[in-house]
Amino acid sequence: MPAVLREHVPSMLGVGLLLAACGHDLTPAQPRAAKLAFLVEPTRTEGTVPIKPGPQVIILDQFGDTVRDATNTVTVALGANPSGATLTGTTTVTAAAGVASFSDLHIDRPGSGYTLLATAPGLAGAMSVAFRIGLTITAVSAGRGDHTCAITVAQTTYCWGSNVSGQLGDGTLIASAIPVLVALPAGIRFVTVSPGGQHTCALTPDGAAYCWGIGGLLGNGTETKLTPVPVAAPPGVRFATVRASASHTCGITTSGSAYCWGENGYLGQLGDGTTTSRIAPVLVAVPPDVQFQGPERWLQPHVRSHYGRGLLLGVEQRPDPGVRGDARGRDVGGGGRRDGPHVRSDRGRRSVLLGR
Repeated sequence: MPAVLREHVPSMLGVGLLLAACGHDLTPAQPRAAKLAFLVEPTRTEGTVPIKPGPQVIILDQFGDTVRDATNTVTVALGANPSGATLTGTTTVTAAAGVASFSDLHIDRPGSGYTLLATAPGLAGAMSVAFRIGLTITAVSAGRGDHTCAITVAQTTYCWGSNVSGQLGDGTLIASAIPVLVALPAGIRFVTVSPGGQHTCALTPDGAAYCWGIGGLLGNGTETKLTPVPVAAPPGVRFATVRASASHTCGITTSGSAYCWGENGYLGQLGDGTTTSRIAPVLVAVPPDVQFQGPERWLQPHVRSHYGRGLLLGVEQRPDPGVRGDARGRDVGGGGRRDGPHVRSDRGRRSVLLGR
């Protein structure tokens, strides 16, 4: 051993003995779970659709390395929330091999600048990068009042605008300047949606009609409903199309009949031969040879005068010498109010007008 080292050995041993005597641990520091970080960041996703790829949060030690045997419970929540959205899905998971995976996170409102905040007891949290939630709309319909509804590529329904009677269907009476998700019953999806005045109606793939908003117009009693409720159609009735107007709704069935419900006033717009308002669907009283067609473009409001509106329904084209009307669709059999349907002709296409 060199003389210089021989001179210092006793002093080095003395320092070690002194440190040991003072209780200092001379063993290397052991890795321990200390903080979180996002391993897979959230990206632009369709509203209500699971964020893909699913975000992953990794557990790191004080040196920045993954703690491979960590099984901490990790929770994610919305950090920045520019649209007041709700995060749903499994938001708390147990890490496996130091990684917490979130495979079914959903955000219900569109917007830019969302972030996720990851936390775990005893560990420093982590914030994700900013990301966007978008909507790809496949169908949109403006109402007879002050709201609009749409269906997205993910088969979810959104509405926006006035909400004084719950016509947005999100369970509140709060108006919204951006689309809000309609709170559908479990397992229900809509293929068409039709906003009215202060109510909205929609149709499922199997022909069931649902409405929500102001009571008496929903085809399901007199109570106002802030979320969709099924229309109380007669047993076995399935609709091919449904269209809401300002204060009443009509639908064409898969068998070619028509039903209406809501206000009937003095106009007779429900077409059942009365002026009695109906809280459940009533069959439109048409001549025996008339059958309704399903294309939605033929189910539309029709204004006959400044004082009221009826509903125009497309019907099957059949020769009928008894039709009262000329080629321009004018009634030539006399004026006045019609409480029941009356047939008119327009360039060879026959149609039925309910009400004035």
